[in-house]
Amino acid sequence: MRAELHRYYDRLTSGICLIGMEPGEPILFVNKGMLKIYHCTDEADFYRFTGKRLQGMVDAEDYYPIAHMAGSDQTGFVTFRFRTRDEHFRRAEGSASVISLDDGKKAWLLQIISSELKGISTQTDSLTGLLGMRSFFRKAFQIARESSPEGRLSEYCPIYFNLTHFRLYNSLHGVAAGDHCLKYIASVLRKAFPDALISHLSADGFGVLATKKKDLFQTIEVVCSRVNGYINNSNIVLKAGVCLLKDDDIHIVRHSFDMAKIACDTIKTDATRCWAIYTREMGVALEKRDFVLENFNTALEKGYIKIYYQPVVRTMTGKICGVEALARWEDPVYGRLTPNVFIPVLEQARLIHKLDGYVLNQVAKQLHYQLANKRPVLPVSVNLSRHDFNLMDPFAVVEKVISRYNLQRDYFRIEVTETALVKEKHNLLRSLKQFQQSGYQVWLDDFGSAYSSLNVLHNYHFDELKIDMAFLHNFNEQSRQIIKAIVLMAKELGIHTLAEGAETKAHVDFLKDIGCEKIQGYYFGRPMTYEDLSSFCKHYEHGLETRREEPVYDKAGLVNVVTDLPTAIFHYDGIQAGVLWANLAFRKILRWSLPGYNGHDLPLWIQDFSFRQRLQPCLDELLASGQKQVVTYVERDHYLQLHLELIGGTRGRYLGRACIYNIADASDRQETQRIDYLLRNILKVYKGLYYLHPGKDTLEVIKTTMPHWADGKSLKGIQKLLIDYAVQSVYVDDRERFLSFLDFDNLCRQADQSPTASVGDVFRIKQADGSYRWTVFLALLLQQVDDQYDILLCCRDDVWETARDRKSLLPLLATSLGIQELEPVRQPYFRILRELCQAMIHYSDIKFFWKDRERRFAGVSQAFLDYYGLKDEKKPHREKR
Repeated sequence: MRAELHRYYDRLTSGICLIGMEPGEPILFVNKGMLKIYHCTDEADFYRFTGKRLQGMVDAEDYYPIAHMAGSDQTGFVTFRFRTRDEHFRRAEGSASVISLDDGKKAWLLQIISSELKGISTQTDSLTGLLGMRSFFRKAFQIARESSPEGRLSEYCPIYFNLTHFRLYNSLHGVAAGDHCLKYIASVLRKAFPDALISHLSADGFGVLATKKKDLFQTIEVVCSRVNGYINNSNIVLKAGVCLLKDDDIHIVRHSFDMAKIACDTIKTDATRCWAIYTREMGVALEKRDFVLENFNTALEKGYIKIYYQPVVRTMTGKICGVEALARWEDPVYGRLTPNVFIPVLEQARLIHKLDGYVLNQVAKQLHYQLANKRPVLPVSVNLSRHDFNLMDPFAVVEKVISRYNLQRDYFRIEVTETALVKEKHNLLRSLKQFQQSGYQVWLDDFGSAYSSLNVLHNYHFDELKIDMAFLHNFNEQSRQIIKAIVLMAKELGIHTLAEGAETKAHVDFLKDIGCEKIQGYYFGRPMTYEDLSSFCKHYEHGLETRREEPVYDKAGLVNVVTDLPTAIFHYDGIQAGVLWANLAFRKILRWSLPGYNGHDLPLWIQDFSFRQRLQPCLDELLASGQKQVVTYVERDHYLQLHLELIGGTRGRYLGRACIYNIADASDRQETQRIDYLLRNILKVYKGLYYLHPGKDTLEVIKTTMPHWADGKSLKGIQKLLIDYAVQSVYVDDRERFLSFLDFDNLCRQADQSPTASVGDVFRIKQADGSYRWTVFLALLLQQVDDQYDILLCCRDDVWETARDRKSLLPLLATSLGIQELEPVRQPYFRILRELCQAMIHYSDIKFFWKDRERRFAGVSQAFLDYYGLKDEKKPHREKR
């Protein structure tokens, strides 16, 4: 069959090609005319050059599936640009139609003729009136041959003009308008370059061989400006490429316009430039492009394209919480090709879907291996190109891979670029919704790199934003403010954040301070093979995030921490609590409340935290009820409130949000006044409040009933003051116990064992009328200063002194303490009499004594002893004798 096709089609001068109708559009047959058009030596050379696919025959910018080019009736006119084997750019014109082969299958018959062979022998282009291509190049080469020996070749400059997206212009305005536009461009070129050779080289391309002059580039800019003003569409603009010749460059004159076209193509998407000069680097880029296209399929088949993984770290914990899968091409001959070399080429050639499908399969295969061998597994983010959504069904491809390797969907994170959403909005959004509805996370990559960032977020909800690394590469105050604003906005929208490109500690510290949840960059680790990643994770200081931890930390990550309010995220396991993250305001409070605190994460459960032992009951209640808990305490003369809110957690690992309100400095004056009102009323309960500073040996009187201790007074010599107080006011039988109670070492020892960091006891205290009342003394340990605690001493009447019916309460108290109920007194009269006598002896102001029947002193009242300055009842006996 093939021999018969050659006998028939090789007689034709036009290029003939049979193309299969299956996906990929494989080339089934080419005639000699097609080999001649592409400057190929034989079929094998042609197949290597094109990859044996229609897409390899067509310039990337002009490629569309052949069914699209031919139209709905499966036959029609086609035109496209292509590149010959020896790097010349040409335009093809012809037709495409469906035929039936001998085996019953159908195929596309593509018949083309190159502009190089088509009526180019004519002197002028029929549409524009400019030189025909053959005449143009013949005259250009003649000028070069004549100028080179005289050393004047450098006086000439080949220029290639290209109207970008000319096909779009025809679609918008019609073919007739397109022809008129080309005529207008020709007229502008004639006026701008009156002495130059000018040709209409292709549908949207023009060649100019101009003389080099000082205002050459200014002239080019004027031409582009006039044409762009005529078209008035920012998506359809005129660009120019320039090739600068040297006097000895006669051998490259033949390729000079191709070089100019290469330069022109480099700025097609650059809105800031209308011309570019060809450089050797551009030629190298073209060589690399050729290598990519010719060797891509082989690289996939032989595994030259490797999967590298770059770790992603959660700022709150420092743990590795995921990785991004990245493709690296390691050719055994050419060496390593970086992604910025081969990915744009594959996108332009519309082969990128093959690479992305390959990466998906390799990642899934690796995950399956890890699970089968009980190795740790981290979520993997994979990139999808905007072209994937036109060239394949990404959702179906991912689902197929998931099913093949029996994986859970939440192992994958789907990344799409912001630019993709701008250019492929409708198809892409439909597919992304499929992903999210099926349980995949969808991330927006390179956020902030395009002009329509906010519109993208307005139209679709993403699970995570990856902030464009350009903001960190240009790390200044403006970029800091932009990143901060992005993070705040994302939290408000319930979207997680990840910053790429973190390379320094300054980057990491800043991102952590503003609450950016995740960081990816060289500071933590470069992209690496799976083997290197395994070793890296094994020795990584902070470990790996577990699947159980991820949803809890994700929830905590949405808490807004960029605020003047002291805010922290803490963890609690029922026994130990610790700060995971704290903003600058929170750390500031910790610094002045904890001597020696260096600003890093710390456990809450340390001896120097003044309210540590009040915290656990609140934390336990927080877990039990889920309701916000509030702890009020005093720290260095500040009234502070700690507000605790539960974020979430499971199985002994809970996270919460802690905020500290400085009531004295609160901006909310109404709340301040309310708290102040409550505190003032609480103070009414206490008869005495004393602030002891052992380090300064001073006692500060806040409130007192002592006649010589005025409110607000600061007294020196704590020990002497307490002894004097005991002698003057404490009942004699309680004095030793009172002084022992207020011994500093004893206080610290007992308070350390108390859940409230406080110690209490009751003593009989003398009142202004000379009577004694049971009084409660409560000592609270405050912050530590100079290795000693400050102490707040509070005094109030005991409940027995204020209870209306102590007689009925006493049996209840005894029973509650496990004391056997008091037996009723059989002789109540004598019991009452005895109690009255005891009361008169100890508490009455009456000075009396009594003797036995033999007139010996039997006892005296306390008032008698006090009046005569006697310390015990034995002294009257001695004086009597």
